Amino acid sequence: MNRSAIFLKVGALALVMGLWLGIAHLSGASEAVDKGPETLILQSGPVAPSLVPHWKHQELLGRCEPCHELFPQKAGSVDSLKTEGKLKKKQVMNLCVDCHKQKTEAGVQAGPVRCRDCHRKELKGQTQ
Repeated sequence: MNRSAIFLKVGALALVMGLWLGIAHLSGASEAVDKGPETLILQSGPVAPSLVPHWKHQELLGRCEPCHELFPQKAGSVDSLKTEGKLKKKQVMNLCVDCHKQKTEAGVQAGPVRCRDCHRKELKGQTQ
């Protein structure tokens, strides 16, 4: 087989793969690839850990940026940023509470804003 035939076959294969990936993305198949864990347990220093219904947030917000502009989509990223001094005390909590309050004020059912509704004593010592 000559070189031009090989290039032609490789190009055709790349085109088919590109179309396949594009169709998968448009059909929503790519969204199911990695949604992360269904729930997150965020350690909160001396306070009891917080339980975050991760998939529910994804469903309701429809995008990841509201949270993940603050911290990367990586397990343990919040703890790592705290250790590195890159997150201020209560910065993640304030993001959550502010969003929940804004949604409530807009007449949309939102998550809790009281301490004990997120910080759960029964989660102490649990990890993801």
